[in-house]
This record gives sequence, structure tokens and C-alpha cells, in this order.
Amino acid sequence: MANFGHIPYGQVLVGRLYYNEKNPHGCVRGLPFTDDFTGDPDGDLSPIFLVERGNCSFVTMARNIEK
Repeated sequence: MANFGHIPYGQVLVGRLYYNEKNPHGCVRGLPFTDDFTGDPDGDLSPIFLVERGNCSFVTMARNIEK
């Protein structure tokens, strides 16, 4: 599991989960993780993107998800 924020000891990470079955590794640039990605409508939950390991570098995955 990768986390780009600091979670204080004893706290939990809560968010809305996104996964793209056509791009499970996050390696294909330009394939969005969901067609309807608008974030949480209430603004209370952070987006969490689920990708599988392998097929490309972690940096490539992270950059593709950012886009």
C-alpha cells in the first residue's frame, strides 16, 4: 500500500475507491480510472486509486494516476 499523505498514529485512511478494469496496473497512459471520476460529491472523502503491482515502474503508475 502506498500513501502520499501523513496519517498520524492511531488514525485511519478513509476515501472513495477507484479501479479501472481496462488499466489494472495503471501503466497505460490516457486510460482514465473511471469515466465518472468527480471525487466525492459531499467533499468528505479523498479519492483512493487501486492499481496492481508490476508491468511498469511505480513512478509511471503514479504519474498516470495524477493525470
